[in-house]
Amino acid sequence: MRPIRARCNRASYLDPMLIRLSVLLASAVGSSPARAQQPPGPPVVIYLHGRIVEDQGPNAVSPDYGEYRYQAIIDSLKSGGARVLGAIRRPNTNPDDYAKVVAAEVDSLLAAGIAPARITVVGFSKGGGIAIRASARLGRTDIGFVFMGACQPGPVALNVAGRILSLYEESDSLGRSCQSLFANALPGTEHAEQVLHTGLRHGTFYRPIPAWLVAVGAWRDGHTGRPDPVVVGRFDDDYDNHYTIGPAAWLQEPRARYHIAAWHPDQQYLIARNDGENPGEPGLWTRIDWVALDGMAPYRWGFCYTTYAAPSLAAAETIAPANRATPRTGCGSHPFSRMKSRS
Repeated sequence: MRPIRARCNRASYLDPMLIRLSVLLASAVGSSPARAQQPPGPPVVIYLHGRIVEDQGPNAVSPDYGEYRYQAIIDSLKSGGARVLGAIRRPNTNPDDYAKVVAAEVDSLLAAGIAPARITVVGFSKGGGIAIRASARLGRTDIGFVFMGACQPGPVALNVAGRILSLYEESDSLGRSCQSLFANALPGTEHAEQVLHTGLRHGTFYRPIPAWLVAVGAWRDGHTGRPDPVVVGRFDDDYDNHYTIGPAAWLQEPRARYHIAAWHPDQQYLIARNDGENPGEPGLWTRIDWVALDGMAPYRWGFCYTTYAAPSLAAAETIAPANRATPRTGCGSHPFSRMKSRS
């Protein structure tokens, strides 16, 4: 077995950890390119919880989905120095009325000199419905929003606006795609959508798991970027390892998972956070470089785990790239792993 396999086959790699990142998933629908560099100052997140917290308080427990870890979510959203604003609503709060409260809070932040690009409203379930209404009420295309498990199919009368990310869980019957909502978005609205695959149904958003925290942090911090379609799909490498790669996650089966925080398709690399349950390097950061391969059919491209133990996203970004000009030795003196589509 060649030395490179020790690098590429490490289940030491990847899977979710806690926040700060970027990406939009395999069903991502982005309507504008990567955003400009963020203005100075810490980000501000307004978090809107689900209805169960209205009914039961911050220690709510669902018979179907388990404990709602409200405080842990608030604490996790503070990653990267973010200021998090959140309040527990009264039972039976009217969504339209509370949307006015949220819009007023955004206006007060703007009046205090907070740059609009540093404000993100994150809402789950009923809280997501409130965030949707606040988006429409504000009518601004420069405020960030994340709608989590908040939409249902069918026509929507509201005209949302902003930099909007929709997250929903495939197994969840309560929160689905927001595409019908986006169809009526105001001009200038940036939107993307990510489908999660946790199997936890609506409970996916009851606790701070990397599957959604990474995406929220990335959207908040402006680490946008579109995946390169060449490297999205199901592949086998020349060592018979199997991969499933989407806009939000890179899985080297069965256990090595990266939560993608930033795509750089023009430079042919991505940055991802290692999953917190990986056997090695949990929670650290990985850079993956890739290169197109000509004349090597059935292999279409190759990749290198350039680093898999950087302490932060910023540190991973500064790592010198693998040498694509010499793919036989350019991955730390080892060859790039060659990839072919899985039949």
